[in-house]
Amino acid sequence: MTAAGNRRDSTPASPLDALRERILARAAMRLAHDFNNDLTVIGGHLELARRGPEDLGARLDAMRNAGERARARVRLVQDLGRARPGTEGPEVHRLAPDLDAVCQLLCGREIVFEISAAGPASHGAVDRDGQRLLTAAIIMEALDAGIDRLEIELEPLGDLLHVRVRARDGAEGDPALATRLASVAAACGIELEQRDDRGDRLLAWTLRTGARQVGTTTGPATATASDGPVMVVDDDPTVRRIFVEALRRTGVEVVEASSGTEALALVESGPVPGLLVTDAQLHGGMDGPALARRMREQHPHIGVIVVSGYASPEGNGQSEFTWLQKPIPLKSFTQHVLALREADAPHEAA
Repeated sequence: MTAAGNRRDSTPASPLDALRERILARAAMRLAHDFNNDLTVIGGHLELARRGPEDLGARLDAMRNAGERARARVRLVQDLGRARPGTEGPEVHRLAPDLDAVCQLLCGREIVFEISAAGPASHGAVDRDGQRLLTAAIIMEALDAGIDRLEIELEPLGDLLHVRVRARDGAEGDPALATRLASVAAACGIELEQRDDRGDRLLAWTLRTGARQVGTTTGPATATASDGPVMVVDDDPTVRRIFVEALRRTGVEVVEASSGTEALALVESGPVPGLLVTDAQLHGGMDGPALARRMREQHPHIGVIVVSGYASPEGNGQSEFTWLQKPIPLKSFTQHVLALREADAPHEAA
């Protein structure tokens, strides 16, 4: 081995690299356990389906759901392995289910955890990778310390996001806990504070998100993603037809286009969509992100979902959009669309 190789191998791992190794080791163990359960479910339903056609639809649904759960867990492990703190991620109101998935992946039923969002709805983007890694670090420490319950509260206030983590276990606090977590938090650009709150261990930190709160502004009403129809753009007519039909069954008004040029022409003639759902790769010289940016030049309120057959490029500077990866179950697809429209719907101020 070369001297350069020896130096590289002897370089101490950074706190983040060490954390990633622990996450991947823990996740591999959890994945093996969960995959065995999924294979048992799929194999069991296949065996029962061979014995008779009763409840065949329900059995197929159960097998598909098991496969979708496995795919989601593998994708999350991949995301955690390449997480880059400091990369702007999704909006604040989407962080709670994201952190919930991290908890489910790493600790399953070993720790009872509760993640809640308090305060008014907020639309500021937040560093998802940093929050994922710090949450994973807290979970790993909790597992080592034998903590049996975690409570995580997210409270958006103006352009800040307050995060509080309370560990309940009835044991003495670990004085080195904050020191170990602080090294990871610092690498994530997060400053931790630790204090006792009614005898419970409490970690807290505050992030600046550039958020805007729904219902706190005054002046004339502005258009939001909840206004206007949903526009679906895909050059594959079979995929486009499935998405359009699924959305129309929820009662959503939908317009469709097969290219970026056709989509811009439809917007020019009206009505202006409130939400654009576009394939990432479109024929005709204009891809999905380019189409979205062109639309937002004239109509900044338009919400954007980009659907891609490749991994989400959120770490490559394109996180201003919501990215969904194919194949995606129709139920999940429609939930994302409806959630984005609901999140941007105007609400009465308290």
